Amino acid sequence: MFGNKLICEGNFSKLDAVTRNMGEYIFNSSYFSDLNLEGGSLDSVMIFCEITDCDFYWTNAIGGLFVKSSFVGVTFRGVPFAGARFLECKFSNCRFLKDNLGGDCGFEDALFVRCTFQDTSGVPAPNRLD
Repeated sequence: MFGNKLICEGNFSKLDAVTRNMGEYIFNSSYFSDLNLEGGSLDSVMIFCEITDCDFYWTNAIGGLFVKSSFVGVTFRGVPFAGARFLECKFSNCRFLKDNLGGDCGFEDALFVRCTFQDTSGVPAPNRLD
């Protein structure tokens, strides 16, 4: 289900084999910034990670697990989050938007548990447990 390669304290600010296929990895205390990813995968495990100023377009986050991670200035466009779990994550200045064909981000069975949302738009309220 999740990748089996553990990366601790990684710092990623460019597209490469790791950032294009994050589903193959488990990230602990890693930092992601300024990534503009179209397609690819975000369906990984991220624990104590920080994702800043990234743009994810049609990036697969289905079944991802995000624990105590922060998302700052991140744009998600048409990203499927079906079955994803966000536990005690922080979202600040983030946007969940439609893709260029008018498709929304998909939140079927996704769950946001004790997450905080500051100046963030597009997260469906029924999927939030505060």
